[in-house]
Amino acid sequence: MADVTFTVDGKKLTAPAGTLLIEACREASIAIPQFCYYPGLSLQAACRMCLVRLEKVPKLQTACTTPVTEGMVVTTESDEITQAPRRKATVELLLGNHPLDCPVCDAGGECELQDMTFKYGAHESLYVEAKQHRDEQQWSPVVFFDRPRCILCYRCVRMCGEGMDVWALGVQNRGVTSIIAPNGGDHLDCEECGMCIDACPVGALTSGTYRYKTRPGK
Repeated sequence: MADVTFTVDGKKLTAPAGTLLIEACREASIAIPQFCYYPGLSLQAACRMCLVRLEKVPKLQTACTTPVTEGMVVTTESDEITQAPRRKATVELLLGNHPLDCPVCDAGGECELQDMTFKYGAHESLYVEAKQHRDEQQWSPVVFFDRPRCILCYRCVRMCGEGMDVWALGVQNRGVTSIIAPNGGDHLDCEECGMCIDACPVGALTSGTYRYKTRPGK
């Protein structure tokens, strides 16, 4: 496949035609934030964190679904993109019900939502309603689910289905009532591989092996 040359934030880059913009930027050490994108899995474009500006295109585009083309000019960081109602507002929305329990969460220190909160300064909230609490659920001896932490990126569902060909996880309900849940009941019918836990960008899915006992350091 022929290479194409394009520009990202003033920097000339080259990549094979058809390469997803988010991957081409990653190869060039240009970080584009994302929650739902995961290499090797189907494209979801659900989180809207990877929105970028393409020259001569009227609306912002998702970098995770946009292939690079010859002469493309891209802006990944600007006030239009990073501030409300874009990335900063997206983080604020996710924090609407997400519990601020980073000190005890197993994902603390390696949580992608935590990183994005620090990066985009979403330390204030426009929400005055009380956070909706849900009790933790044990789906199996290995997998625990903390629903308020879930940001509905669907990585775990796609990893279980597309990645492992198990299809033990699914999505129930629609819209604001959507939740991740085991298919066919309250418990996972699988071999406890733990790949759903590894794919989770936050602390919604945690391991019963060392839950609340230790956290891996960076």
